[in-house]
Amino acid sequence: MEIKEYDSNFFDSFVYLIDNCFGIKNNDKNKLIKWKFFDNPNNEKNKIVCSYYEDKIVGQYSNISTSFIYQENIINGYICQDMCVLKDFRGKGLISKMSSKLYFDVLESTFSIGFSNEQGVKVDKNSKGYGYNVIGKLTSYILPTFLNFNKTYFYKKIENINDLKNINFNEFGYFSEYLKINSDFNYIKWRYFDKPNSNYSFFLIYDEKQKNIGYVVFYFKKGFGNIYDFNIIKETDIKRIIGTLKNIGIENKIFFLRIQILKNNFWKNFFKGFFKINKRENIYFTNKNHNIFNKIDILNKENWIIKTGDIL
Repeated sequence: MEIKEYDSNFFDSFVYLIDNCFGIKNNDKNKLIKWKFFDNPNNEKNKIVCSYYEDKIVGQYSNISTSFIYQENIINGYICQDMCVLKDFRGKGLISKMSSKLYFDVLESTFSIGFSNEQGVKVDKNSKGYGYNVIGKLTSYILPTFLNFNKTYFYKKIENINDLKNINFNEFGYFSEYLKINSDFNYIKWRYFDKPNSNYSFFLIYDEKQKNIGYVVFYFKKGFGNIYDFNIIKETDIKRIIGTLKNIGIENKIFFLRIQILKNNFWKNFFKGFFKINKRENIYFTNKNHNIFNKIDILNKENWIIKTGDIL
């Protein structure tokens, strides 16, 4: 058994590992793995450590380079992505060995976030030595689209990413007092337009004077409009935004809006009228950190804005 950085000559074996452990549902498995692990912005900073046995990869632990933003300040960080080991090689401490090779490098300068189910949280407890913490659980809400009495903004669906080239995404500062993934043009292009076989619907929202108010990303499925991402300017009328989201849903034959977020005090006013629903499987937002940030406590869920689209 050898533990070392990812070797591109083992790409097919890497794809097999991810598919065997998680079951890739995308029709093009190779392109999806390439997009997810190797094509992201700042991909030269990605950290991927693998366990090799004979001529194949039997385990992997990845941190994908991601930029975060807080009060217009960019913070470089990582997202822990799909750590796994083939069934026949579990129970041999490979996760611990791979993480030890990876995290001392990562955590020297920054932090790494992650998303885990309950089983993943149990496994990741082995990483407490790397500053592992569970920040909170994601919560789901739904809102019927009918009976829309709110005044609304205008919107248009964006089919081509080039139509967004002149958009200044930093002006959508509704969440600027919170730490979040930096959804700039390059990130949005990669996350929602470059993903193989993507079914996301991106809408630009604007007012009567053609001023851009913000955007929303939907994934429509079986009568639900799943809100993956959105951002708006600070001065936005929230009731009008909710009315606009309802109109988009109605136009696309959607009966319910659905959003999943890291619950904190920020969302209390935003989700008036929404109904909390329980999911069969809980998703937890986690963080690995050895650094002290003077401006913000990154272990406090009140300081984060996390939405469905942040889960790759």
